[in-house]
Amino acid sequence: MSRHPEGTASALHPLTPTVRSPDGTPDDEDPLSLPSRRTPAVSPSPLDRLLPLLACPECRKALDPRGSALHCPACDHEYPVRNGVPILHAKTSLSVAEDGDAYFSRTDTREEVARRNRLVALFRFPNPAIRSDHPRKTKAIFANEVLSGGKTVLNVGSGVHKLYANPNLVNLDIAPHGNVDVVGDGLAMPFLDDRFDGAVLDAVLEHVPDPWRLAAEAFRVLKPGGFVLVHAPFLYPYHGAPRDYFRYTDEGLRRVFADFDEIECDSDRLPGRALQEILRAYAGIYSDRRSLSYLYRFGAAWLSLPYKLLDVYLKRKRKSSVVVTGFSYLGRKPHPK
Repeated sequence: MSRHPEGTASALHPLTPTVRSPDGTPDDEDPLSLPSRRTPAVSPSPLDRLLPLLACPECRKALDPRGSALHCPACDHEYPVRNGVPILHAKTSLSVAEDGDAYFSRTDTREEVARRNRLVALFRFPNPAIRSDHPRKTKAIFANEVLSGGKTVLNVGSGVHKLYANPNLVNLDIAPHGNVDVVGDGLAMPFLDDRFDGAVLDAVLEHVPDPWRLAAEAFRVLKPGGFVLVHAPFLYPYHGAPRDYFRYTDEGLRRVFADFDEIECDSDRLPGRALQEILRAYAGIYSDRRSLSYLYRFGAAWLSLPYKLLDVYLKRKRKSSVVVTGFSYLGRKPHPK
């Protein structure tokens, strides 16, 4: 799980809801209705589907549509909707919005990024990781609930590479681009309380200046019993996207997400992978030219690949998590007592 191309997954999710009848069943052809009088069903727009989830980031009250904008009747704030995507930044998030606009292009997708950088297309890095069963429970939840589940899941910091097929996924990021449903700040999430069955924070925690506040916001928008799935780097090179603040141990993640009931906190137990990532970055600093730096990293990636094979042996060792790229945390929001 990573923000970077070599760790990305599946296909861009279309917001294509199933039209349902009032009793909740799929709206198939009614054998009792006359064909000549039947009116074609109209699918709700993506914004219509998002509206029951959205809140004013200033006062956390529900929003109402007003022309090409969303209006908060409680505090009278108004937020633009651009190409069907609501822009819901709080006043305290203006610097975050500026960072996002500078970092992302509005048409960015994984394919667009690759097309702009031909070196990436021609010289692809080898995968530094062997198959790992760890973290076991986190991987199962990710596969069943995030990638293909039927529950409403919030993907915080969606980026342009984290492309999951789940049609119930809601992508939140700090700027408009080709893989976002709602624009907003994770430290002031524009969602109502208790709305999501799960939240994913994949390679996001290092990019926010206040991780405890992000954890509190995830807690707030989750339903009781909802899961939070986090992956954060430990031994991993600097990668401003657009900024990079922290690194985390398993103990650090437990402290940040202390309000949740922990299910699992573990790493992939692949120390050889961590060593490869460091050596790649180290090789890249030998040139200030972006293209030459990339080629140095490309060469180092292939030269250091034998360390990958050592993980077949090292992943079974008790101390394998001492040198890893990152840790994952899986927890649930407790039910009220």
